[in-house]
Amino acid sequence: MILYMVETWNKFVWKLIDCKNKNVDEAVYHNMIEDKLELLGWAAYRGEICHKPKIPIGSSGNIQPDILIKRNDDESLFVIEVKRPNHTQRDRELRQLFSYMLQLRLKIGVYIGEHIEVFYDQPDNNADPVSVFKVDLSMNNKNGATFVEYFSCDSFDKEKVGLWCEERLQEMQRRESLNRIREGLMSTEGSRQITRSVRQYLLETYGNEFSESAIDEMLRSLIFKAELKSGNETPQKVLKPKKSIKQELPKGGVEDNSSIPCFLKRGKLNVKGLFHIQTQSLTVLKGNVINSQIVPSFRPIEIKKRLALVEKFISVQKGEYIVNTDVEFSTPSGAAVFCIGGSANGWREWKDSKGETLNRYRKGNSK
Repeated sequence: MILYMVETWNKFVWKLIDCKNKNVDEAVYHNMIEDKLELLGWAAYRGEICHKPKIPIGSSGNIQPDILIKRNDDESLFVIEVKRPNHTQRDRELRQLFSYMLQLRLKIGVYIGEHIEVFYDQPDNNADPVSVFKVDLSMNNKNGATFVEYFSCDSFDKEKVGLWCEERLQEMQRRESLNRIREGLMSTEGSRQITRSVRQYLLETYGNEFSESAIDEMLRSLIFKAELKSGNETPQKVLKPKKSIKQELPKGGVEDNSSIPCFLKRGKLNVKGLFHIQTQSLTVLKGNVINSQIVPSFRPIEIKKRLALVEKFISVQKGEYIVNTDVEFSTPSGAAVFCIGGSANGWREWKDSKGETLNRYRKGNSK
């Protein structure tokens, strides 16, 4: 089976290598990639390989990824970001890929440029998607055979690929933990701890034959490499602690006596709310219409947070995003981001009935 996968990979990659050697432009490379995806069983005529599809987002916006892979029942599977074969990957392109993944709610994204790289968006994790697999464009590449195994049409399964990505991620975390341990052991303090342990062992074993000073003198000249017996080389599993990610989510409070009416206007938006002076929180009132689109410059991690809030607190009617319940945010900025779909300073965006910004009510503001 592995020989078959390697051979399929060679058929898939050899023209991509030729494109790299000839330094072709992105459009030619893009077409070659779509052609080679047919070798993996995907078919454009079945609607599985979608070339730069325009996908509606909200009432009037759209996104246009380079390649979207779908099943013939119109289920989106993964998205591909294409760059030139001699390109140098930059953060901006990855941000674009992550944005497509988030807006299409896909867990898998693939970058194809100077190499092939698989990104995975972990469920219930507000961090950016992470790289879990990378393949160089070379013949007889075992990693290439793995790519064929998981991304061929006949074998592709969302759940299976998701489990594979989780396993890859756990392995990366184990290696990272081991590297941290290794660096710690190689540090000055690590060397001291090892020396103290070895010294104690030598004193307990040879203390009757040699003096402490003789043992210490021997230790000062000792340089050794750790040797492990076969069967004892597998390290114990080291779990990487999950990062604590603070989220600015609705708190679900009730209007109190120190609340004042306020509004946010930007373009066609005209959202009404209540600012609670005592808690410095802000409630977006039920029935308001918020922006159905997402500002292109919005960070993927913030897009993910907003999508979660939209799913929970928004009803879509005739393409409009309508708030279906009063939603309280811990700060005016959190409420503004929710309404606008992009970065915003809520202390300046929200205004009271006199047209004054909420900054005048901000605690600690001397103005």
